[in-house]
Amino acid sequence: MSEMTSIPPPVGLQDIDTNQLKKLLRPIRSTSENSRAHFQNWSGEFKANPLAIFKPVDEHQIKLILELCRRESRTIRCFGSGHSPSDLACSDDYMMNLDWMSGLIEVDQSTKTIEAWAGTRLKDFIRLSHQHNLSLSVLGSISEQSIGGAISTAIHGCGYDYGCFSTYVESLTLILADSSQVTVNESEGKELFQATLCGLGLTGVITRVKLRCEDSFNLEETTYAIPFDVFVNNYDRIARSAEHVRMYWYPQVDQVKVEKLNRTTKPRDRDTWRTLLRDKLMGCFQWYIQPAILLLTRYLPDITDSYMTACYHLLNQPTVSIEETEAGAIDMDTLDELIKLETLKRSPKPRINTSASVFNFDCGPPHHTYEGAIPYELTAEALREFRSFLLAESRKVGGGLKMHFPMEIRPVAADGIWLSPSCGQRVTYLGIVQFKAFGMEINGQYKNLFKAFEKILQTNYYLRPHWAKKHSQTFKSLEKLYGSSNNNFQRFLDVRNQVDPHFRFLNHYVFRHFVKNNHQIGDAECDEDQAE
Repeated sequence: MSEMTSIPPPVGLQDIDTNQLKKLLRPIRSTSENSRAHFQNWSGEFKANPLAIFKPVDEHQIKLILELCRRESRTIRCFGSGHSPSDLACSDDYMMNLDWMSGLIEVDQSTKTIEAWAGTRLKDFIRLSHQHNLSLSVLGSISEQSIGGAISTAIHGCGYDYGCFSTYVESLTLILADSSQVTVNESEGKELFQATLCGLGLTGVITRVKLRCEDSFNLEETTYAIPFDVFVNNYDRIARSAEHVRMYWYPQVDQVKVEKLNRTTKPRDRDTWRTLLRDKLMGCFQWYIQPAILLLTRYLPDITDSYMTACYHLLNQPTVSIEETEAGAIDMDTLDELIKLETLKRSPKPRINTSASVFNFDCGPPHHTYEGAIPYELTAEALREFRSFLLAESRKVGGGLKMHFPMEIRPVAADGIWLSPSCGQRVTYLGIVQFKAFGMEINGQYKNLFKAFEKILQTNYYLRPHWAKKHSQTFKSLEKLYGSSNNNFQRFLDVRNQVDPHFRFLNHYVFRHFVKNNHQIGDAECDEDQAE
């Protein structure tokens, strides 16, 4: 690897008696040495019972934790908010949470960069950066994640010309498995920098991150709906019609809601009693009424489609819609005119608010989700095939597999990050959600729906997984997806093997997706027992 700023392990670290080491870590350890801790992710689907969960307050304590792992030959995994719908963070050895390493370290107004602790939740970073009139250029649907977790899985928002979250990282500071500390960027330690920008926590513990921001801005959101056929026939033009475009396909009504987000100098909308009441009622509906109705579908599955149709027309349908009679043959120029002139009763009133308030929204109570990325140019074809699948399911006795929520469709710009789903290609993320009702499963079909969706995208559309979410890709399939001319998959494994030769950051997720049949990660030998 190229040269980088490095701080060796603390002098005398290996001379500390193991009992003394454990004593030093006792204040930040979640349990006694005779009991196990408990972890579960946000949805409650993935659980772990590690020996302990450590919550360090500084980098020195992280080095002590990693030294303990070395002496005991234990593995360790870091986690933030636990929002990842997978076992990516789980370990039966040790786990680490950086919530106590939160806040801003340095703000540079001249370069519009902010250095922050990696444990900082995005929602807190948004609030703190706004105090300096700076904002992140793009955000996803939620901001509950830690900065370190967001980078490790290369989370994304939406925008034809806007990349994933990791593309806005200027530099990183890591504690490696041997307790040494390094700072890397595009100039120093470039290979480790590239590997860590979507590194799944396999290259070290991220402690500090410098992020590139821009002046704080408001977003103006305009929404309209069009029939599915109109949408897929004009996907490219629609996806490029604003700075940020996100789309929601409602299969039950065959309509796509398009949300166009553009920066504006207009002031944000004032909160009125009507808007506040509406938001309260929508929150009540999402968290209580909808789960209650969906709970009924456990016993009356035939009402699912009728309920989702009613939801669309009563709650989600924009004021601007292109009628079904105009589907198929319409071209984008005509579509633009229809949106501008609007032949219906009234045009939509744009929503204007701070960037985070428009990018983010309340995703409701815990649920199951699957998401992946496909090449941008294959989006329309993939959507048509999945639509055919859902239509075939609807003809089955009992109605077959049904969706509880619209499919979320979001374009993201290409980047050069080795394991990023958008590495080397502009992509479209396709995501589906199946709800739970007050923590209970509505039915056992969500796994079958996710498997069918994934299989369609894997078979014909070069699906790359959203790394934070459960998927079925194997070493062989990942090698094929990321092992093109630059062989990025092997480059990542080579760096991982250099910085963690003893597999301190291994777990079952890693073993499942990154290990060959002969128990190798790249050229390094490992054993599944090490994944505990």
